[in-house]
Amino acid sequence: MERPVEIDVDDHSQRLTLDIVTSLAFNKDFKQVEGIDAQLNGGAGPDDSEISAMLDAYNNTSEIMGQLFITPVPLLKLQNVLGIGRVRELKEGYAVLEKGIDNIINERRTQLEINSRVGDDEDYCLLDVLLRAKDSEGNPLPQEDIWGDVNDIMAAGHRTTASNLTVNLHHVARMPEVQAAIEREVATLRGRAPTFKDVQEGRLQYTQRVVKESLRKYAPINLFPRIVESDDVLPSGHAVEAGDFILLSSWAMGRNPRVWARPNAFDPERFTEENLRVNAERLARESAGPDADEETLRIQMERMSRRIAGGRDFTYTPFGSGPRSCIGGTFALLATTVSLASVVQRFSFEKSSDPRKDHGFEIPFVYDTTITFPKGVHVCAVPRKVRLGADAEGGVGVGVEEGSASEAAARDFARQAPAPAR
Repeated sequence: MERPVEIDVDDHSQRLTLDIVTSLAFNKDFKQVEGIDAQLNGGAGPDDSEISAMLDAYNNTSEIMGQLFITPVPLLKLQNVLGIGRVRELKEGYAVLEKGIDNIINERRTQLEINSRVGDDEDYCLLDVLLRAKDSEGNPLPQEDIWGDVNDIMAAGHRTTASNLTVNLHHVARMPEVQAAIEREVATLRGRAPTFKDVQEGRLQYTQRVVKESLRKYAPINLFPRIVESDDVLPSGHAVEAGDFILLSSWAMGRNPRVWARPNAFDPERFTEENLRVNAERLARESAGPDADEETLRIQMERMSRRIAGGRDFTYTPFGSGPRSCIGGTFALLATTVSLASVVQRFSFEKSSDPRKDHGFEIPFVYDTTITFPKGVHVCAVPRKVRLGADAEGGVGVGVEEGSASEAAARDFARQAPAPAR
């Protein structure tokens, strides 16, 4: 058996999702995954002082922003004038981010100029579109506008997705039955890496249920601000008027016992189609009232079930809900599902062997602008002996650990499945 490696999956998840977001949005590979892979296999970790500084800056500025939201304005003004306190720290963090993001933008702008000289004017990423965009008068976008967009993508895109992957791996490490179920599902891919298409075509249904359950229990964003559109009365009986400022807590909604049975338990089976239907029926009956006719109930149940399954429901709100819900929610769900399946395909996980780092089943967390884990989330990772070639008995590639819980299932699948087309 390979040697277990003690890791902080929060740090590793941030580096992984940073690679994903920057590759897609900026066509830039920070090579964080390569360093993580080397570390998990006994080598040195990522050698990247600039990237580490940017990650630290994002984490620190997010924490500070969360505190400044509840700081009296006169005190903020005083700190700003005197250049002290958390305002000073915020400015220092943004200086690090400004330098790093300017480098990303300028590097990509130079590459586009090189491409144009050889007749290549194709947009390969979102940043290309921003750099070539023109305003209504035909002028390119100002550097500060592009900087703001890049900063938003990096801050919102990688940190929230990373926190969800962290929560998933924490539960995988502590719940062998969850890990084994993901392992069995990944084994049916016959040795190839999981893809978005596997999620969309239903080959990673259990893995996605794990991701959804993690989002329910540890929502990446706690509070969503909203302005009341018209006078109304909340279910709690509180009257609100048009123009009132209210906050929706996705954390509280995810642990609401009226909506979720055993809300503090981690149970991916909540998100099976059948269980969603049963829960939707119960909620629809409560919502419609005792005098509703069957047709009204049917419509309510179908609508409730669709919304919950799609993560756009007003009881399941990890991405908010309504017209101002997170535009990256669908991508985040796909990316986390594929990432979780890929990681479990290559590593097995156990809870930390260090009692000082094992904080129990409930993860210590703090919300600033997003959920954070100030004590880290430590697990033991063990590289799997993965065979990616043809199975000796079935002639079909499998990707399972020799002697693992899923090897027998994979062999059965390999015997029954047709050979892949060539």
